[in-house]
Amino acid sequence: MTEQHAAGPGKTSAPKKPRRMARPAADPVGHNNPPEPIDGDDKVRVSIRFGDEPEIDVTETLPKMAEQLRAVNGQSDDRLRLLIERIERLEEERKGIADDIKDVFGEAKATGYDVKTMRRVLRLRKMNPDDRREAEAILETYCRNLGMPCQGSLF
Repeated sequence: MTEQHAAGPGKTSAPKKPRRMARPAADPVGHNNPPEPIDGDDKVRVSIRFGDEPEIDVTETLPKMAEQLRAVNGQSDDRLRLLIERIERLEEERKGIADDIKDVFGEAKATGYDVKTMRRVLRLRKMNPDDRREAEAILETYCRNLGMPCQGSLF
């Protein structure tokens, strides 16, 4: 029995079998070979090879590189922590400002102002005058097409 696959409409093909990767018996490059111990020492000799290039002994270089990486990671960890703390402080400030704005709107409402209209006025004041005129013209066109009275204002 055949199943339809992505071969195209009306075309059938046999179900695909999962590919198996062959594992080499011996790795000529040395990726799968364990490192060789250095004579009479706890250290391990490490060498790398790129393609057909000769092996490069990095035994002495690795500790220096590890030390440099620790220093860089330590600096980046401190910098990351400082950045996160700055963002947290700014978020706290933003929350405080949002609470202040809410209080001002509450005060305006208690005085008798329409908060919804105040928000519209704030939105209009943020707009570019040309953009505001364009939005008013579009609104007037829509109102006229719907047979609604419109005074050319976004209210």
